[in-house]
Amino acid sequence: MSFPDLQIAIEHFGGLGLGAQTLTEELDLMKALAQHENLTIKLLDFGDMFEIPYSFWDVPDTVRDVVEVFGPDQIMWGCDYPLVSTREGYHHSLEFPLNYLSDLGDEDRDWIFGGIALRIWGFESD
Repeated sequence: MSFPDLQIAIEHFGGLGLGAQTLTEELDLMKALAQHENLTIKLLDFGDMFEIPYSFWDVPDTVRDVVEVFGPDQIMWGCDYPLVSTREGYHHSLEFPLNYLSDLGDEDRDWIFGGIALRIWGFESD
């Protein structure tokens, strides 16, 4: 590896479900990418994907598939700022995925909702 310390964040689940491959093929590609510890993937922006108001029923299984493939320590929440300000609002853009992923343990959610960002951008997490 030429740049072992380079951190890479894939935006919007890498466009999962938008490619020419089947979802199964895309998830297989994601599994190969997930093997790289310096790679993280950003949780898709729910407000950009669904009509507002949206519900847990609207969320595709691919969200859970990606959490399983990458693991919480390689997934980062993103709010889609500034667009979120004119759609569902910052509060709802955070509250919804926090509730949707409430079955994960606190440590796993801490990784997704801040820990990864702190790690890859070199901030101290005191």
